[in-house]
Amino acid sequence: MDTNEPVAIKLIKKSLLNNQIKKELLLSEVRVMKKLKPQDSNNIVKLIEFIETSRNCYFILEYCNGKKLIYLKLSDQKVGI
Repeated sequence: MDTNEPVAIKLIKKSLLNNQIKKELLLSEVRVMKKLKPQDSNNIVKLIEFIETSRNCYFILEYCNGKKLIYLKLSDQKVGI
């Protein structure tokens, strides 16, 4: 990635992936995010890159400027799935 665009980074400590099920769920999330087409819906955050080191996993994500999701009331918002 060689742009000046802001990104969001989601960090997962591998020490928290203490069983095979959690590891598989993480890898499943990566596979799904790679298949999703952000242009198909404005409710999808684009996965730019996934980086795995010996201690951590990093999701490099499209930066979405605005409110934090926790502050949005789902009753007031339609969520596309």
